[in-house]
Amino acid sequence: MENAKKTAPENDPLARAKALIREGKYDVAEIMLSEALATHKTGDAYRNLALIFRARGNTDQAAAFLDEALALDENDDAALALMGELYFDEGDAAQAIGHYVLAIAKNPAQLAYKQRFLELAGSAGFHKYNDMIADALRACLETPGLDGSRAQILWYTLLTSDPEFKQIYKFSNSGSYVTFNRKPFDKAEDLSPLLSPFFLEGLKKITVYHPVFEAFLTHLRQRLAEDMGSQKPKFTHEQFAALAGALAVYAFNVEYIFDTTADEDALAAKLRARLETDDAAAKDAAAVALFGCYASLDTLENAAKIYELHKSGAIADVVKLQVAEQAELLRLRDGVTALTEISGGVSGAVRDQYEEFPYPRWKFYSKLLVDESVEGVLRGRKAKILVAGCGTGREAIQLAAALPDSSVLAVDLSRMSLAYAQKRGQEEGIGNIDFRQADILKLDASQGPFDYVSSSGVLHHMEKPIDGWRVLTGLLKQDGLMRIALYSKTARRHLKTAQDAVKKSGFASDAAGMRQFRRATPQLLDRQVAQDIGNRPDSYHLSMYRDLLFHVQEHCFDIPGIKAALDTLGLEFVKFGVPDGLMALYARKFPNDREGRNLDNWHRFEQENPDAFTHMYHFWCRKKA
Repeated sequence: MENAKKTAPENDPLARAKALIREGKYDVAEIMLSEALATHKTGDAYRNLALIFRARGNTDQAAAFLDEALALDENDDAALALMGELYFDEGDAAQAIGHYVLAIAKNPAQLAYKQRFLELAGSAGFHKYNDMIADALRACLETPGLDGSRAQILWYTLLTSDPEFKQIYKFSNSGSYVTFNRKPFDKAEDLSPLLSPFFLEGLKKITVYHPVFEAFLTHLRQRLAEDMGSQKPKFTHEQFAALAGALAVYAFNVEYIFDTTADEDALAAKLRARLETDDAAAKDAAAVALFGCYASLDTLENAAKIYELHKSGAIADVVKLQVAEQAELLRLRDGVTALTEISGGVSGAVRDQYEEFPYPRWKFYSKLLVDESVEGVLRGRKAKILVAGCGTGREAIQLAAALPDSSVLAVDLSRMSLAYAQKRGQEEGIGNIDFRQADILKLDASQGPFDYVSSSGVLHHMEKPIDGWRVLTGLLKQDGLMRIALYSKTARRHLKTAQDAVKKSGFASDAAGMRQFRRATPQLLDRQVAQDIGNRPDSYHLSMYRDLLFHVQEHCFDIPGIKAALDTLGLEFVKFGVPDGLMALYARKFPNDREGRNLDNWHRFEQENPDAFTHMYHFWCRKKA
């Protein structure tokens, strides 16, 4: 008992000092820590003094205390991480990233270091290869539950600056376009960079939005197909399975948007027949993985058998993704409950599109509100929320997580999209959300009224957007809030040119037709239009590409049109949701409207900055008093 008393928090000066720091009582905590250091120097005490002086804005003194902690123990990962934060405070991103790299190296089990590293370094580009940064990123990619997708730029620039990888990844010019140069790859004897954990883990976790990298992976898949029956294969059976397995995950994640040759199509058909009829082939991890690079394994007649054969083997992650998870989605789809009937015509056509191509297939989401200054009023109110056209559920789940006392009704036309949303909600443990199939046009007062109605990227896919918007307005409480997102006619001007080319040339909206149009893009579109499309992440996923250029119904708006619609519906504009940098640019142009409430000003601003709303007009509105 005596020992227990000595170690209890109330008898531990350091524990008491930490509690005081959390309460913001820095002066008393500083005295206690200084007294503790007078008798026994510890890194923990120095780190907490550093926290105090950082809070006071005295970065130099905080750094001095961390130096003392590191002098006691050069492996003090917490001190290294905190030093990184000090550098971040001073605007030195490179040093901040570097110290988190060191912290991860000292303590790779600490999830918080990896999360912060991705926040700091994820969007950074490194054009000189660095082993330690690559190792830190690999550790992040290998950690379950971390959003590796945010590291797309970092991973790609590190990969393509690796001296060994650069030997097989070369560019060439084809007219006015930069393309992948196949010759160095085909002549290379050493393909070991393709087997590095850094490359393989990246393929499983990251999509690179770069046409040359896509061409490289398309060619890699072709080479693997050629290698399978070769007398002089480049890879051992185990190496082939590992590489093809990683590529199969990537190909599935982009929904098989890669182009194929006639020879590859024939090979994939033969491989399908073999896997479905030959037990030896079904047991071959390399053959299964290669097929998964061309089509999802759940399309095989014996998909369940293949899953059982490989669920704990070298390609377990592939069969889990392409067989088990798809079977779960189909099960959930069949259990989706309808709230309304679905209209025919445009509503039916839109439903059919998203049944075939659920959009988007997301993995991670923010647990914060989009804009605390607007949506924060919903906290603590047990708000009743409608997400109209929730798609695969990310927005609805974000709201439900950020407002745990709320109840969220999320509706969509597509049962397959709702199945994906329901699966993700279950995985995240979100219990305050109900996913139902419904047509916005058939919602009625019995479902409302709602404190908050959100409909992002939905109304512009209706035959008459104003009709759907009117229904949603009728479901909103008098003091309720509404969030809307609509396409900008100005920002999508290049897309309109591409959409016209699709219609004029008669490209089908199925997978084959979309691949054909992508292949023909350099001949059909001028360089500026093609580059605008190629710079959009939506161009690198089949479902998103269809949404971008092949949608069955699309309207685009301008700001005067939005203003007129708001007046017609008796709504008043609250604000646009735009990045801080864009808002600052607007405020400099219109210093008398720093809150951005004047739609006439915004119209003038967009005319001068035509790409301001590339990601749609996101805005809040409410009923006029």
